[in-house]
Amino acid sequence: VAIVDPQGEIVAGHRMAQRFAMCSTFKFPLAALVFERIDSGTERGDRKLSYGPDMIVEWSPATERFLASGHMTVLEAAQAAVQLSDNGATNLLLREIGGPAAMTQYFRKIGDSVSRLDRKEPEMSDNTPGDLRDTTTPIAMARTVAKVLYGGALTSTSTHTIERWLIGNQTGDATLRAGFPKDWVVGEKTGTCANGGRNDIGFFKAQERDYAVAVYTTAPKLSAVERDELVASVGQVITQL
Repeated sequence: VAIVDPQGEIVAGHRMAQRFAMCSTFKFPLAALVFERIDSGTERGDRKLSYGPDMIVEWSPATERFLASGHMTVLEAAQAAVQLSDNGATNLLLREIGGPAAMTQYFRKIGDSVSRLDRKEPEMSDNTPGDLRDTTTPIAMARTVAKVLYGGALTSTSTHTIERWLIGNQTGDATLRAGFPKDWVVGEKTGTCANGGRNDIGFFKAQERDYAVAVYTTAPKLSAVERDELVASVGQVITQL
């Protein structure tokens, strides 16, 4: 667990430098990279990305829905990746940006020397013990979140959009936000991996102050519900700080 302020300074944490599989949490910085490309004029949010049935992998609800038309726009794919954790949309975006290596390059560009993406979905969610591929640390990812949302990595319009997507995330009702008071503003992106990986990253506002947070867990002996409760308990602990 790592909690940082908008400048990336540590507020609290536990085992912050231990590597964990990113699972689907990387879809948030992937969306940030897409927005950076839009901000710089090298990409258009309304550009149509053509694809066929081969882009449909496990858990691709939006990609399946748009298959009949044969395309999604860049922004439709990015929103599906963030709010639905759509794996097909994620791979579609990875195809456009230049693959996992381009994602790792973006991490380095914004000051994250730790996080790395080596494979696409669903292979990147293997979470094999001891495998450094597709991993991060809580402190590295919390600072990446802070850089994207508070550090001027994106234009204010793009930052606002991605914040809104995180607040409206449809996969995290039982995880981190479940542990926070209902009147707090919380935005997050979950991740689920093989071998008991359950993660959540994002931001929250408490007492008029902003914070970025990253929670990574590996608990293969727990049930899926118990893993959600474990992540939610972090929110409860944060509330008491």
